[in-house]
Amino acid sequence: MKKSSKKPEFDPGSRVQIEGAILRLQSFREHSEKELVQKCVARGFDASSVQLVLDELREMGLQSNVRYTESLLYSRQRKGFGPVRIAADLRSKGIEDDLIQQVLALSDETWQVLLERVIAKKFQGKIATEPKEKAKQLRYLQSRGFSAEQIWNWIKSDT
Repeated sequence: MKKSSKKPEFDPGSRVQIEGAILRLQSFREHSEKELVQKCVARGFDASSVQLVLDELREMGLQSNVRYTESLLYSRQRKGFGPVRIAADLRSKGIEDDLIQQVLALSDETWQVLLERVIAKKFQGKIATEPKEKAKQLRYLQSRGFSAEQIWNWIKSDT
C-alpha cells in the first residue's frame, strides 16, 4: 500500500497544531510569550487561539517568562553584556519591567566583576590614557550595556 504524500490540513485555530508548533520552538531554546505569539502568527495561526494554548502550557510549566528571562540573562552575561543592554533586550522580547528588575537584582559586585572581565579581554585590563582612545573605550563599554556609574567606579578603583 502506498503512503499518501498529502500534507494534513492546516487549521489556524487547531489547538493540537498550535501546541505542536510551540513545543517544537521551545525544544530548541526558551522563548518569551511575546516571541511565541509572534512566531505562531507568522506561521498562520490565529492569535487568540495561540494565546489560549499558551495560557494552558504556562499553567503546565511548559512556558515561563521567568525561566526565559533567567536564560537570556545568563546567556548575555556569558557574552559580556551589561545590565543596561540585557534589560533592553528583555523589554524588546515583551518581558515586564518588574520581572527584569527582579532578575537583574544581582549585587553591584557581580556586574563589576563582569565589567572587569570585559576590560581584561578587550583592553588587556587597562583604560587608555589618551583622551581620544579613552573615549573610544568608554563608548565600547557603554555599548556593551554597562552604565556610566559602573564604568566610572572601575576607573576610580583602577587609579
